[in-house]
Amino acid sequence: MTDLIVECIYQSLSNLKPGPATLVYAIAEKSYGVSKEQIPVKPEAFTEALERVFGAGSPQIEMAMKKLIVETFHLREDQNYLSLPLLISEVVYSTNSTGEPPVFGT
Repeated sequence: MTDLIVECIYQSLSNLKPGPATLVYAIAEKSYGVSKEQIPVKPEAFTEALERVFGAGSPQIEMAMKKLIVETFHLREDQNYLSLPLLISEVVYSTNSTGEPPVFGT
């Protein structure tokens, strides 16, 4: 399940040129101690790396990531997910032991 979150992040960054995506991962790991695989358990630090690389453009990138996570996990699209870290945390901690995606807003 956390692999799906990592894949959503990767796909969203893949829509950018390779340089910025590589830089985000490098800064996340070197400055914040967050590898790609650790993004689901340290989403705040990853978001800080995004902000460091993209500055004022980071909210648009986070929005694309949130949209893909919502679609992938079949979450309610009309739900207001305030931040990428909160959405990731909600998905990670709400997945039940059977591995089924979480159900929100029912």
